[in-house]
Amino acid sequence: RVYLNIMLILLLTTATVMTIVVLLSFAITSFQAERSGAPFFPTPRQYIEEMLKAAGLKKGEVLYDLGSGTGRVLAVAEKQFGAHAVGFELSTLFYLISRINIFLSKTNAKIYRRDFYKTDLSKADVVFCFLVPRGLKRLEKKLENELRPGSRVVSYIFPLPSWRPVKTIELKLSNTRKAFVYAK
Repeated sequence: RVYLNIMLILLLTTATVMTIVVLLSFAITSFQAERSGAPFFPTPRQYIEEMLKAAGLKKGEVLYDLGSGTGRVLAVAEKQFGAHAVGFELSTLFYLISRINIFLSKTNAKIYRRDFYKTDLSKADVVFCFLVPRGLKRLEKKLENELRPGSRVVSYIFPLPSWRPVKTIELKLSNTRKAFVYAK
């Protein structure tokens, strides 16, 4: 009986500690998302495919996903389009989830735990991002300075403040969600 009580106390303690760790991870992730302007909001797979198709992503091209979350865009870019997909994620929690998802999807996508504002974007053919307007405003000059002519940018939901899109996509099954495709 004492043994069972000790096991129950250990189990409850472990569950409590794990709950605290998860809650702290989400709090830190929320803080990082607020700071970077990249909120966590999973993008439906059908939207990912639709946006990458609209951007004209081709086999062998390099796609950068800024604030890559769980790595879903990376997996779709590699598996569906044959692109070389590279993601940048600041959150340790989502970086780890991305690593697991990339492994499970059996792709060669790369994910880096790095601030994309401090990363050279010049090798990208296509840049995918879902940032709030404040984050997009901060990103515009970086894109202008670093992207090569012919590079494309896909911005999910919010437009780049001063760039003119070459395409605006009304995403299927949604009355409100849009994506914007830009060409340098």
